[in-house]
Amino acid sequence: QGDVYCWGNNNYGQSGGESSSEILSPNLVLAADGDPTVYLSTSSSSNFICALKYSGALLCWGDNSDGQLGTANFSFSNEPQLIQLTDNLSFEQIDVGPDYACGISNNSQVYCWGSNSNGKLGIGSDNYSSFEEPQLVVMPDNNQISKIALAWDHSCAIDKSGNILCWGANSFSQLGTGNQLGTLSPVYSSTPSNSKSTEIYLDGWRTCALMSDSSIYCWGDNTAGQIGDGSNSNRLQPTRTALPIGEPVTSFSMSWGHSCAILNQTSVWCWGVNGG
Repeated sequence: QGDVYCWGNNNYGQSGGESSSEILSPNLVLAADGDPTVYLSTSSSSNFICALKYSGALLCWGDNSDGQLGTANFSFSNEPQLIQLTDNLSFEQIDVGPDYACGISNNSQVYCWGSNSNGKLGIGSDNYSSFEEPQLVVMPDNNQISKIALAWDHSCAIDKSGNILCWGANSFSQLGTGNQLGTLSPVYSSTPSNSKSTEIYLDGWRTCALMSDSSIYCWGDNTAGQIGDGSNSNRLQPTRTALPIGEPVTSFSMSWGHSCAILNQTSVWCWGVNGG
């Protein structure tokens, strides 16, 4: 229990094989060894994987062309590589984007590494180069962070007061700030003042949040109606999805072009792209 097996494409070692050949059956990549893996993170647009252990240790493997393995080099690895934080800190959460990763440490701070295109690491730098070691993301009010999510070129987090903070590209208003200006450091999204955020979801150029009143708000790219408000105009600020009032959202999932929600654990509603 707690072992990690991978299979499929292995061109960057992401399935743990020694060669670049495809892995046709499950391959043991990371054994529990008394410290089981409790969470895996990858994405459909990435070629690397990160595993969070019960102890808070974080290991990543696969593509490292942008330093996304966090190992102070740019070498691909088919073997899990331990990511080190300063002051003996450990990780509590992890999420990965196509070429970068961010994690929450056990003192509720955010660290990011990998590609900094569009400032998506949130470290206040407009340097488009990559950072191959974890970089501290400074929050505007020293916010304690509880949730983190990454997309193609922007990132968002929820603090322990239920506020959403985002950073990176904003050409589709995916930061939820009421404009289309990208930011190099975290800024607050304009969520409703009468409800707090409990979960955050990102994909493509869009952001969605589950609120404490069990409603869903989305913002950003809406070219295919993926905001779910009955329009196809991009939304500059968090906009409530037009789900039936009084039916709490009990589960939610999204891709870059469509979303689905389970209401009251009984019905499934979907919206957005509907083509093959």
